[in-house]
This record gives sequence, C-alpha cells and structure tokens, in this order.
Amino acid sequence: RGPPSPPPPTRQAAGLHRSLCAQQQPAVEGIPSGPWGTYLAAMAGCGAALGPCLDGYHSAFGVLKYTNPIPIGLGGVKFLETDWWVPPMFSLAAVILAVSYPVLDSLFGVEVAKRSPSGPWILSCIAYFCFQYWSSGLLFSQGASLPTINLSLAVTAVACVALFDRTPTGLVMAIVTGVAGPLVE
Repeated sequence: RGPPSPPPPTRQAAGLHRSLCAQQQPAVEGIPSGPWGTYLAAMAGCGAALGPCLDGYHSAFGVLKYTNPIPIGLGGVKFLETDWWVPPMFSLAAVILAVSYPVLDSLFGVEVAKRSPSGPWILSCIAYFCFQYWSSGLLFSQGASLPTINLSLAVTAVACVALFDRTPTGLVMAIVTGVAGPLVE
C-alpha cells in the first residue's frame, strides 16, 4: 500500500452539530445538546459518501488496489472504485470525530466562538482535505518517495491546522488522526 491518508478535517463536526442544534441550550457548558442521533447520522452519512471518493483518488493513482473492487459510475463511465468496507470505515471515523470534537473542546475550554465555524469555512476545510488526499496520490503516481510524500502530508497538515483550526482540540485531533488513520489502513 502507498502513502498514508492525510488526517481528516475535524472541526466540521462541531460546526455541523451546532447548526443542527442551534435552537437548543447545551446541557453541559461547551458540550452540545440536542438531536445527537440526527447529528451522528448526518456525520456517518457524510463519512460514507466522502470516503469512497477520497479512497477513489488513491485507487485511481495506484496507491491501493481493492481485493473486490466495486466500480461506481454512470452510463458506462467509471468515476471511481471502492470496496464494501470503505463506507462503513469512513462512517465510523466521522462518528468518532463528531463525538470527540465537542468533548475535547469542552475539556480544553475552547471558546464557544471558535467552536462554530461557518458553512463556507467548513466546506473550505473539507476541500483542503480532499486536495491533500488527491495530492498524496498524485505524488505517489509520479514516483515520489514515501518520505517525500509523508513530509508533504505533514507540512499540509500543519498548514491545515494553522489555517482552519487554531485550537488545542484541533492540534490534538490532527496528531491523533495523523497517526491513527494510517494505522487503521
């Protein structure tokens, strides 16, 4: 298998939950209350949808090969390929992130204003993450060494935290996902 996947943008979890629960007061200061089921289902759905697309980059660039690939396309045009376990794996990762972020924000005392990014900000962070995934696959396909690819991922991960999430939670989650993601894969 090729280079590890970049750590996912995790700040969107808190922002999405805030938007789903905007009318309700938190039960514990800093920890969102409200429809956790709706929030977690939304996060699981986002993970299930985004995961095959991101792994599709790595498949297209030859970073990985599925044992039983499932082609996804329309009208005979293949957009990507995935495997049965990819959507559940990314769903689980999204749910873990969705729970971790608000809890860690509370533990670290992150200001409420820093916990609720705007929709465009969240989408920008997700787009940046998709770029990281794509670029790691591109570097691999061009014959870049694993140390070069890993250095690229490390630099872009630090830039992601600096650009999108300058909180203790963001730093901890970037480190945890940067280590745990490749280990799971």
